[in-house]
Amino acid sequence: KRRGNVRSIKKYIRELEADQLPVDFEEKLDRRTLGFEKIMLGLRTKEGVNLKEFETFMGQELLQVYAKQIPALLKDGLAQLDDGHFYFTDKGFLLCDSILPAFAPD
Repeated sequence: KRRGNVRSIKKYIRELEADQLPVDFEEKLDRRTLGFEKIMLGLRTKEGVNLKEFETFMGQELLQVYAKQIPALLKDGLAQLDDGHFYFTDKGFLLCDSILPAFAPD
């Protein structure tokens, strides 16, 4: 699930004072979107995405799920596969915000 808090500080405080959570919305995420969240968050770290953890969560290997994106990033020197992890190179980190949308679900 993903939740978002109310935007108004006044309403946020009022709801907390009334012993209520200041939740504005809640949405259930499908597995593909959760997989993207793992990629997006993992690739923003130096360690990257743990391949075994991704496969356990998704039921498919990372290279199967992202068969188009990963080979191109490896070829262009923007990412590496090493020691059970997929991660950005220094060059890939610089372009992270423009690369990550390629992993977003359709």
